[in-house]
Amino acid sequence: MISAKELGARIRLARESQRITQEELAKTVNYGTASTISLIESGERGVSLEKLKEISDALGRDVDFFLHPKETEKDLTPTLAAAFRVSKNLDKDSQKNILNFVEFVKHQRLKKK
Repeated sequence: MISAKELGARIRLARESQRITQEELAKTVNYGTASTISLIESGERGVSLEKLKEISDALGRDVDFFLHPKETEKDLTPTLAAAFRVSKNLDKDSQKNILNFVEFVKHQRLKKK
């Protein structure tokens, strides 16, 4: 079972990868304020399965992405979330380069399988 903190980190990772603000996500899933999303992402507030489905739809992810991370992903999630936070301060070309690199690594990993 995934902890509230791990779930929150995955929600944050998915949200930031889509370049959606906490406020935008809160409005999309009818939470009202960004503070609710902040509490969820920090693991201080739980989220119902029904609401998680709405969040996953809004972020373009399958619910399994949030509930059943692969063992290797569990260790990387906080690192990737931090990378997305840092990348917000970069110019668009640098952000594009990072995304291209991620796609490259993903492609290389698929070739090994």
